[in-house]
Amino acid sequence: MTIRSARKSKKIATKRKKGFSWRRSKAARKVKRKIRLLFFAASSLVLTVFLLTSFSLYKFAKAPLISANSGAFDKNKEWMGKEDINILFLVVDKVAVSPARLKSAYILRMDPQNQGYFLVKLPIFADIELAQRYGEGDLAHAFFTGSVKLSQESVFKQTALYLDSYVLVDEAGILEVGKMFGEVNLRDIRKSVTALKLYTNPSVVKFLRNFVRTNLSVAEIFRVLGFVRGADTESVKIFELDNESFMDKELFDGFWKNYILAGFVNEENFRVLVLNGAEISGLAGWGGRVVENSGITLLDVGNTEKKYDESFLAADDPFSKTVQKLSGMFGIPTVKDRAVVKDEDTMFLRGDVVVILGLDIGNIL
Repeated sequence: MTIRSARKSKKIATKRKKGFSWRRSKAARKVKRKIRLLFFAASSLVLTVFLLTSFSLYKFAKAPLISANSGAFDKNKEWMGKEDINILFLVVDKVAVSPARLKSAYILRMDPQNQGYFLVKLPIFADIELAQRYGEGDLAHAFFTGSVKLSQESVFKQTALYLDSYVLVDEAGILEVGKMFGEVNLRDIRKSVTALKLYTNPSVVKFLRNFVRTNLSVAEIFRVLGFVRGADTESVKIFELDNESFMDKELFDGFWKNYILAGFVNEENFRVLVLNGAEISGLAGWGGRVVENSGITLLDVGNTEKKYDESFLAADDPFSKTVQKLSGMFGIPTVKDRAVVKDEDTMFLRGDVVVILGLDIGNIL
């Protein structure tokens, strides 16, 4: 029990009578002033970090990461986060060294339709037929010989998956990710890579500049990071292919259709006919695989009546989503009205869209 002196009790009684309030006292004003100063200091610190990070990102955006990519595929368009996309991830010993040595390879499949993604690890020492008539070899040899471009084209040839986007990161960069975010759970990235760590940490910009090469823009990089952070964990799957599943095209196609495309629905449901217009063995069959592995319905494959130097598409609606997707995957900018070319070949009348593969695209095989 607290015992007050008579004088102190009298002062308290007087203050109460006058309507004394602690909130209006000098002590309260001092405490409030300190709180305001503390809040201002904290706000200034957060704002400074935000501005520094934003400025770093701005400078980073002005100096693209693609500066030393050794001639990769040209990207058709910017990824806005609404369409499915396949990204080739290549881990090397050092990105700054040429030629670097490939350590591991992955395909990241983004599936906005089902709010999920798939990460597929590829065997880099399995013998396959490399692109550009390099003959038999593995992905490690392809990267050492022709860097990103030959690796992309060889994976495209083997898997029939279009990958115009790539990310190249070195082993030191993988360790740096661990320093920034700790142990990352690839099935639930949101818990490991928090928004605060991602968007207010200047080390992220330093990491991208020093350890990464890619043809994705800065905006695309953060869209990808935002997408994987927000993905439904039930729609996230991680696979590692063995040599046989990668080397055998039928096995790979079966895996891709049964596990990756199982929940994918093609909006337009167009039927596509693929024709070999270059007299190159296996060209139409490969083109048919590209169509099916993208989730588009394949009607049939065949040959044209005459030879074509340049590839083109024949369709009734050149602006349909299916036509635009096929144009991007095959790198065919020319789309002809079916009514104009229908008399050139009776096969042009079949299906909703006809893909004619000429000598220009046949070189990939």
